Amino acid sequence: MMTLRVVVALALLLALGCGGGSSRSGGDAASGAAAALDVNAVLAAADQADGSEDRVVHRCAVCGLGMDGSPEITSTWRGYTFYHCSQHCREQFDRDPVKVLARLEVPPPGEVGARASSP
Repeated sequence: MMTLRVVVALALLLALGCGGGSSRSGGDAASGAAAALDVNAVLAAADQADGSEDRVVHRCAVCGLGMDGSPEITSTWRGYTFYHCSQHCREQFDRDPVKVLARLEVPPPGEVGARASSP
């Protein structure tokens, strides 16, 4: 019985984990947002969100910059390097970077770290 609970819990974590459900919802809204997206502005804002302008987005874009990415799990797109928190997030980003960026609400520079460390 305990093993079944562990398996169910792991399955739920995989299904609902980091960025797991967000890519499947709001398809039409995301498509419309992507069409109107100023990709260069979002890329620049995401780059600067960690307080440095180095063409590296250190926080996971799939998770809305809400958690640190890993330098071992990266994607490169339009001259920017994106760190991802998991292989799942990397795959989602690689599938459709514009869709991921269209969902992104980039806070002002310096606010990302403060938000992540707040209780």
